[in-house]
Amino acid sequence: MATLTYPNITLAANRHFAPDQFEAELRPNVLMSTSVLTGAIQTVQVPGTRWIFRLTYGVASAAEQAEREAFFAELEGMVNRVALYHTARPTPRGTRQTNTTLSASAAVGATTLAMTATTGQTLLRGDMVGVGGQLFQVVADATAASSVLTVSVRPAVRTPLANGAAVTLVRPTANFMLASAGVSVPYEGPTGGSFLAEFAQVLT
Repeated sequence: MATLTYPNITLAANRHFAPDQFEAELRPNVLMSTSVLTGAIQTVQVPGTRWIFRLTYGVASAAEQAEREAFFAELEGMVNRVALYHTARPTPRGTRQTNTTLSASAAVGATTLAMTATTGQTLLRGDMVGVGGQLFQVVADATAASSVLTVSVRPAVRTPLANGAAVTLVRPTANFMLASAGVSVPYEGPTGGSFLAEFAQVLT
């Protein structure tokens, strides 16, 4: 099993890998039970929350479609993995625009991350953060104070994160696999047609 790196869509040569439509779904792992006597519903969240990304690719030239087709051929359906990022927001909206490190450890279940930053720098709701192979989304605007930027994130930390761990803010990735056995890459005469690929985060 190999792990592919998704093309950097900020480069002009890879623009055909930028989807026309991108969907991000954070899917909690929830157990639900319904009382047969009263109809009352109870839910409990258990570990296993994961990201689902759906990428819809638009019409492309035959050459560009060939490159897309080769990428999915190399994935071999569900066999291999891809280090994938949020293609609609590869860099933060906030002013903290470069990678950094954690300034404190984070235990399993934590929903805040503290990272080194210049006082006054920000991360905004929706910005993506990658640490230790885990992919988080900032859920509340945050501003650094005393050189520490503390952000509320989801999902919760899945495996412990050490003080000083590398924090990726530019195209942070997690490992994903195709959610189907394969992807059909269409052609319409001399051009490549549109198609959808769905990816599910692989948890370890």
